[in-house]
Amino acid sequence: MQSTNKFLFDTDFKANTGPFTPLKPEDVAHAFEEGRAQGQRDAEARFEAEGHFALKAIREALENAVSSLDNEIARVEQEAIHLATELVRVYTAATLTHDPAPLIKALIKKATEAAGNIPTLSIFVGPELTNTLRQEIENAVSEAGFIGRVALMEDASMHKGDVRVEWSAGGFKHSRLELDRLIDELIATHRTPPQELSA
Repeated sequence: MQSTNKFLFDTDFKANTGPFTPLKPEDVAHAFEEGRAQGQRDAEARFEAEGHFALKAIREALENAVSSLDNEIARVEQEAIHLATELVRVYTAATLTHDPAPLIKALIKKATEAAGNIPTLSIFVGPELTNTLRQEIENAVSEAGFIGRVALMEDASMHKGDVRVEWSAGGFKHSRLELDRLIDELIATHRTPPQELSA
């Protein structure tokens, strides 16, 4: 016959454990206050941690938004500059082709002021302008107070609207091609083309 296993306990359940001491109201209140304070500290710590991450995410989002906005502003600015440049070129070319006299007269006035009392002033224009502008050029020279001899000559290599004024010690020149080249250099020096900006 198999023997029966017995389980033995070290605790004597019959032993006297002493009188039961009920909790005092102040002890309960103190324990409750400690628990509440600890819970508040835990909540504040969690809120601070979550707030830190939230603020970090907001800051990063704002930085990205500002960066994107800066790039968009720069792109629009570049496109506006290049568009304005092309409009100026087209408008200038059309204006000079239609009526080059004002520009030529202004350059003659500037040249006569710089030349002073020299005996001869040579003015070069394109072949198609030699006859049409002769009277206006003579008037412009007279208005500028130049009393020397004026030689109006045609230069087949010059475009309509171009003019060159020369005298023994110097001269002035206006060339639409040269103006375009200077504009291109200025744009290349100070601005980035739109295709490079968006790359």
